[in-house]
Amino acid sequence: MRTGVSWRNLEHDYSGRRDPAHVAALVALQQAHRAADEGTGYYYRSAEVPVRLEEFGPALWPALQRATDDGVPLLTTRGAPVRIADRPGAVTVDVRQGEDAGLRVRAVLELADGVRIPVESVRLLGSPPHGAALTATADGLPAGTAPDGGLLLLLPLQRIPGASSGS
Repeated sequence: MRTGVSWRNLEHDYSGRRDPAHVAALVALQQAHRAADEGTGYYYRSAEVPVRLEEFGPALWPALQRATDDGVPLLTTRGAPVRIADRPGAVTVDVRQGEDAGLRVRAVLELADGVRIPVESVRLLGSPPHGAALTATADGLPAGTAPDGGLLLLLPLQRIPGASSGS
């Protein structure tokens, strides 16, 4: 949120200078955050506190898409651009022949174009994970994947039919 606007006063535009489409998109994002908190049985914020990506559920993705479709610029807390991936990725297991005739097994985030990034270079969002955040410096991230001069690429994860949700 930029100066002068907070999550608490988002819906109240006393000056009449806010773009109604931007406000509606940000309210949808706020509702997605509340929905995730309500799932824990509690949503009370006595003061303005940062909203963290990890706190959202899967409703984050349509809300972010709406925001970008409505022209809301997404920025990190440092003002760097945020990009939402066009297609979802998937957490997979990469099994390869090791140097000593054994197997090397590691978890990777596979992007839609087949690029595989070690999962330890990625910030998974949610429990169970429904998305991922990658910085421009993530190991294995090809140049140009994250925004120029930017810090963050966000992508939803594909759901695997029949996979356990951890409950």
